[in-house]
Amino acid sequence: MQDLNSLSAFLQDLGKKAGNLTPILYHTQDAMYQLSMDSFEKEKDVFGNPWKPTKLTESSAKSLKNQKFGKKKILQDTGVLKESVIARNNGANKVSIGSNLSYAPIHQFGGKAGKGGKSIIPARPYLPVSKEGKIPEDLKRSIKQAIKKHLGF
Repeated sequence: MQDLNSLSAFLQDLGKKAGNLTPILYHTQDAMYQLSMDSFEKEKDVFGNPWKPTKLTESSAKSLKNQKFGKKKILQDTGVLKESVIARNNGANKVSIGSNLSYAPIHQFGGKAGKGGKSIIPARPYLPVSKEGKIPEDLKRSIKQAIKKHLGF
């Protein structure tokens, strides 16, 4: 009978802990944000694939050559895109990450841009999810560890 009582108490405690997922959601939010920032720093997507460099027009190349600034990292000419990335807990047990900039999706997914769609922008994923909805193994492990810690395992 002692084992059944212990099991019952354990399951009740587990249910109470699982009911408040806020710590896990905040951990997930922070982990997603850090992976995104790492993408900008490393100029790679979260799966380790390097971003394609920018092919500049001749006039843009001349303009950059005349500037006194050193070589800038991909997608960080002004830093606005990087600074626009926000990860948040949306309540109802949801976490999201993204940018509200109108040009953010073209950099994440690639495509045609500019006047008449003449410019081809390569995909340079900076958010921690693939087109297919996959997330990196590091993020999965991190979330699993947070769940185990939260539940006392």
